[in-house]
Amino acid sequence: MINYKFDADLDTVLQEASNEELGPLVQFIKTDDGQELTEQEAFVRYYPNHQRYVHLISHEIRSLGGHSVANILRGGSGPDYRTVVVDVAKRLKLTISDEEAKDAPIANLEHKILAHVLKDIYGKMDEEQRALFLREVEQFQDNTDEDATATSTTTNDSDTTDATTSSSSSNNSNNNDTNAADQASTNSSEATKGSVTNTEKQKTFPKTYAVVLAVEQEDLRGLSPKVITLLSAVAASSMAHIMGITTKASALGDSMAHSVNQIISLIGSSLNRFASVLSALSDIGGPSYRVTMPCVVHVAMLRIKQGNDALKYRQPYPNQPQLSTKTQPNSPQP
Repeated sequence: MINYKFDADLDTVLQEASNEELGPLVQFIKTDDGQELTEQEAFVRYYPNHQRYVHLISHEIRSLGGHSVANILRGGSGPDYRTVVVDVAKRLKLTISDEEAKDAPIANLEHKILAHVLKDIYGKMDEEQRALFLREVEQFQDNTDEDATATSTTTNDSDTTDATTSSSSSNNSNNNDTNAADQASTNSSEATKGSVTNTEKQKTFPKTYAVVLAVEQEDLRGLSPKVITLLSAVAASSMAHIMGITTKASALGDSMAHSVNQIISLIGSSLNRFASVLSALSDIGGPSYRVTMPCVVHVAMLRIKQGNDALKYRQPYPNQPQLSTKTQPNSPQP
């Protein structure tokens, strides 16, 4: 019998996830020899209807993220999810202050981990892979973010600067024209070459430069919500690829799912090099860390996706008639 305790930082995300989205977490957990998920009655009875045992998934992620002896002292419940996320961040050698570890929004901590993982993956790509990667990503970058990048302050050609935060969720349609795609590929390739100065890149390839800048500086805040969603999905799918687990990105929509699959297929060799980094971290943090880190990255992706979905529902319908501020329904007439 497990000693499950509700964790708002984790359980609220898992409860909103579909069976397809929960699937990779279950597969990650099943790779650990010390897991207890598959022994639980609810799992045996309802698998693969993961939504029926979300609480067990939550418990297992937190238990694997805690030290076995410490878990016993906690009554077998494992640490809270915040502690697991902070531990992953610190093992990645990210700077997390005591105040951040205690009070920062969990999403902020997850974003730091995502950005660091993306930078590591990007750093192991060759020039051609980077160009193809950027071509897929930049089509989701909103035009409004070009202005944000253009107004950032550049100190010199070798130094990069923070991209101005932009929060636009407008939809960009994919450009299926062959010539336009070839031009985008050329732009992406030129934007990654060291012979082009940062100032020239910023002016000539604003969308591409914004993405490169965000990844290299491990700060995704200057990117559009759609790009952040895409990049988080790439990070999560990369982890699954390394673990030998097949994932589906269909919940992101056909266009974005296609781009995620394209990117993973394009950067497969780079992911194999990144796998050695994950293995080294597992040697330090213990075998369960190889499960905990992919789980944290996947949950971070789900939180971002759910946040963007919520924003869509908050938008008013186009041409929706607005009530007059002078006369409200059922209000007493003078």
